[in-house]
Formats: sequence, C-alpha cells, structure tokens
Amino acid sequence: MLPAQGADVFTQTSLTARIVAAGTRWPWLTLLLALLLALGAGFYSSRHFALTADTAELIATDLPWRQGELAYEANFPQLHNLVVVVVDGATPELAESGAARLTERLKAMPELLHDVHRPDGGPFFDHHGLMLLPLEEVQAATEKLIEAQPFLGPLAADPSLRGVMGALDTVLRGVEMGQARLDDIARPLSALAETFTRVVEGRPTFFSWQNLFSDQPAGTRMLRRFILMRPELDYSNLQPGTRATDAIRAAARELRLDPAHGVTVRLTGPVPMADEEFGTLAEGGEVMGGAMLLALVVMLWLAVRSARLVGAILLTTLIGLVITAGLGLLVAGRFNLISVAFIPLFVGLGVDFGIQVCVRFRAERLGQADDRAALAAAGRGVGASLALAA
Repeated sequence: MLPAQGADVFTQTSLTARIVAAGTRWPWLTLLLALLLALGAGFYSSRHFALTADTAELIATDLPWRQGELAYEANFPQLHNLVVVVVDGATPELAESGAARLTERLKAMPELLHDVHRPDGGPFFDHHGLMLLPLEEVQAATEKLIEAQPFLGPLAADPSLRGVMGALDTVLRGVEMGQARLDDIARPLSALAETFTRVVEGRPTFFSWQNLFSDQPAGTRMLRRFILMRPELDYSNLQPGTRATDAIRAAARELRLDPAHGVTVRLTGPVPMADEEFGTLAEGGEVMGGAMLLALVVMLWLAVRSARLVGAILLTTLIGLVITAGLGLLVAGRFNLISVAFIPLFVGLGVDFGIQVCVRFRAERLGQADDRAALAAAGRGVGASLALAA
C-alpha cells in the first residue's frame, strides 16, 4: 500500500505513479500547462486547418490495379470525375431545346466546368443523326414525312395558328376528295383538339409535332437528353463538387428548365453522388452531436456517480483532442477523410480510459486516507495497461 503522503510516491518505481503524483503535487500548475497547450494547439489548428476530401489519396499509387486506373484516367480524362446532367422533357422538342440551351450556358463557365458536351446531340447529330438510325426506322420516318406532306407544307410556309388552320383545311379537303382517309388524321386531330381544350381551360399543355405524326407516344429515348462535363473540384471542401453543381442548378433555374415549363433537370454521376454521400454525414450534425454529448454525460454519471469526476473526464478528453489535432496538422499538414475518423475514436477511447482511471481511483480511495495517494495508486494500477491499449 502506498504511503499516505503523495510526495512519497516519487520513491516508487512506476512511471505513471510518478507522473500522477507530480500532477497532484502541483495541480494548478498542471491545469495551467494543459490549458496553455490546448490553447496553443487550438490556435494553430484554427490558423492552419486543412482538409482534403480526395479519396484517391487514401490509396497507394504503387498498387498494380491503382496504376492501371491512373493510366486509364490519363488516356481518357473526359470520363474521369464526371457530372452527368439528365434533362427530361414533356415532349421531345422540350427535351432537345432544354438540353441545347443548358449546354450553351454551361460552356460559358470554363472556370468551373470543363469539356461540356452532349453524347446524344449537337451539330453532328443535327446533320447526320438520321443516318445513325436502323434502316427500318429511317424508312418508317421517311414514309411518315411523305404522308404528312399535305399538312407540313402549309405549316412550313406559315408557321402560325393561321398556318395550322390552313393545314387542317387542306387535309380535310383531301379527305372530302378521297385523297386521304379520316382515320389517317384522327390521331393528329385528337391531339390538336386536346391541346386547344387545355389552353382554353387554362391548364398547362405541351404540344409535340414529333408525337403528332408518330404511331406511338414518345418513349424515354425521345424524351431524355444527357450532358457530360468535368467539374473543377475543391478538395478543401467536404463536398468538392458543390460549387460546380450549384452553378448547374442555378443555370437551369435561370433558363426556367423546371416541371412548370415541361422540363426536369437532374444531376448524377460520380461527383454528385459522392458529394451527396458526404453531405449526408454533415446533415443534422449539430443535433446529433448534442444528443451524443448528453448521452455521454449520462453514461459517465452512471459509471462514476460524481459530477467532479465527470467534469474531469470531459475536460481531459477535450484537452487531449485539441492537442492531438494540433499535432496532427503540424506533422501531416492537413487531414484526410480517415483522419477525421480519429475524432470519435479519440473521444471514445479517452472516455473509456477516464472511466477506468476514475473507477480504480474510487476503489483505491476506500483504502487510502489521502486523495493524492489514491490517485497515484490508481495511476500505478491501470497506467501500464491503458498505455498499452492506447
């Protein structure tokens, strides 16, 4: 059993007992030094804090599969770190127009977006797209155009409501003269009638000339367009692509590409998906942190049943966390995503170690007349095992 006076602990062979005894001999000096170290580390961390969210840095570049991945990225940079903009329209015309206008707007942001292009549209497809269709579809489209010639001719000459009425008059005259069947124009007439009715009733309506002369309603292939680009990534942000994706959404709003105007714009691809994953971690962080702190205090109270010991554990853990963070930034220069994980790990281990020390202290206190001696005995009893566990 240790002597009653803490000063005699210095004669013991246990290093942890001597450290604890020194702290209990000069408690205010020990507390002052700890606070000064924490303040210095906190000040350094606030001035030099840096975080990289680049997950590629977590993997060694000398691994064979990683070298293959880097070679692929070097040869096909346009496919690396993509943002894919999906434009859906109520009609094929709205989808095409929305994608074309948004593409032009995004190309005007070279500082944020690189290599903006459409894999399914653009000048090349405008001039040669028909040649890329299967022969059967080309023949069917040509036949439809020939059949619609009596209707399209007047519209081409006068693309207005008057032209529409004139085209309908021409088609109906053809039916009267036996040059066309009423069944052939039943679907276009029904579509026009429905459109006129919705307009008169004040309901939103979207009319498609392509659907007018098609046997079947437009499918997803006709109503969907894609825009690909590589964003400028800011890895100092937990969501590196936020600036770029926010700019894309703002451009879509400015162009009125929204459901009210028959267009829906969505973002997908590696960058938005990764940003959303990391953003989910940050959502509700304040509430979750407060709840965890409350649960931690309750757990500590149930473990040690002493407000002073609970405060000592929390203060010691906080000081240790701040000092460790400062040392980490001093040595490594910046944190990565794995480094951030040390925060809950440190708190968990620190609280666990604190509970063990406090429980051992209370046990030693039953056989000691002096708190300083009991603290030294607790340090000697659990110090080596906790140091090994740490």
